[in-house]
Amino acid sequence: MEKYQILGQMSPGALGVNLVVEERENKVKHVIKQVECIDEHQANEALEELMPLLKLQHAHISSYRELFITWNGEISSLFLCLVMEYNEGSFQKIIEKKRETKTIIDSEWMQNMLGQVLDALEYLHRLDIIHRNLKPSNIALVSSNHCKLQDLSSHALMTDKPKWNIRAEEDPFQKSWMAPEALNCSFSPKSDVWSLGCIILDMVSCSFINRTEAMHLRKSLRSDLDRLWGVLQTLEEKKIPNVGTFRSLLPLMLQIEPSERVTIRDVIHITFVSNNFQSSSVALVLHQQVVPPFITDLLLESNIASILEVMQSYSSRPEVQLQAMKRLVRMPADQLGLPWPMELVEMLVAIMKQHERILDVQLYACSLLLRSLGQALVQDRAAEVLRDSSVISVLLSSMWTHPESEPLLVMVYSLLTIIASQGSFRSIVTCSLHKRADINQNQPQRSYRRLGCLSTSWST
Repeated sequence: MEKYQILGQMSPGALGVNLVVEERENKVKHVIKQVECIDEHQANEALEELMPLLKLQHAHISSYRELFITWNGEISSLFLCLVMEYNEGSFQKIIEKKRETKTIIDSEWMQNMLGQVLDALEYLHRLDIIHRNLKPSNIALVSSNHCKLQDLSSHALMTDKPKWNIRAEEDPFQKSWMAPEALNCSFSPKSDVWSLGCIILDMVSCSFINRTEAMHLRKSLRSDLDRLWGVLQTLEEKKIPNVGTFRSLLPLMLQIEPSERVTIRDVIHITFVSNNFQSSSVALVLHQQVVPPFITDLLLESNIASILEVMQSYSSRPEVQLQAMKRLVRMPADQLGLPWPMELVEMLVAIMKQHERILDVQLYACSLLLRSLGQALVQDRAAEVLRDSSVISVLLSSMWTHPESEPLLVMVYSLLTIIASQGSFRSIVTCSLHKRADINQNQPQRSYRRLGCLSTSWST
């Protein structure tokens, strides 16, 4: 704790005390959750279980920055400390503000936020990671249109029944978001589905149900799903936007038996496919969908200017970007405008940023960048092929998001080597690598060996 200065204490969480702290060196704010452990065995077990969360790379997940165990001699207790991002806003604050004014949450904003949450949960569940503690206060608002799941928990901490019982008595709201089976310390991805169903229900009903009534409603649904139908009827009477979707969705998410509950993938299909909800985040999850035939025909017959226009118009559709880049990869150099069409480079950088999680997008974009850069330097070894360093950060971010992909690592290595050959960018690349290495110490060693050698070769 020596590196942090304590600024204040937030409301106690379900498992422990939350401290707002500031790093003494760089003045960056964080939240440290201090969880009192029964003994060293429980602390080490929880620490080992939580370590993989340090490696998470997702735009809508706030992973832990640091984990450590500390001893408090004053009270003779062992604490597991979990260092998280600090964000002032959360879904809970939005809901309570709307509840106070009895106003409806904006439909477009809610669709966008729900898409981000679903994208993050689908990512976690695909990695066999369960959030376990999903509730509005644990969905942070980074900005007005960007949210992150935070405060992911572990089996070792969430199955500490004595602590849970104490917290439940102190604040009955804490456990009201949990699935029926989770109360008995049984967790699965379906437990997160239940919690998200409760969050959606709270968001769509906050204009006419107060906080205490909402808490009792959530608790009653664990044994009597019929209570839900009355609320859904009121949603219709009050003309809540998209009531038809929620009427279809919520009974499936809030099934008492986990086996009868839908999956996160099902929720995505019901909301964003069947009912045409809009969210660019969900496009990441659904990127296998078929490209409309007219777009395919247009891409096959067009020149590079038309293809760039299609890519711009359908920037949120990764399947369109893949189809376009496959067409560009096959395009002869004279048609592609090589050695260095800046419009294409800028487009590729933007696409890589927007669809960072999709490996195929990263591979095709890197392939095209490599082709352009290589051609430029073949024609003129002294050419300054970059106008700014934005591509450097995109390449490094892509590599750390997909550290298991050898082909991507090879292309990133080659691209950074070419970029570093430009004198004005060598120091930028080297500095970026060292900075990334300091932040991402838990990434696979293969990335470090390759880029460590690269950085050393530039330095010499």
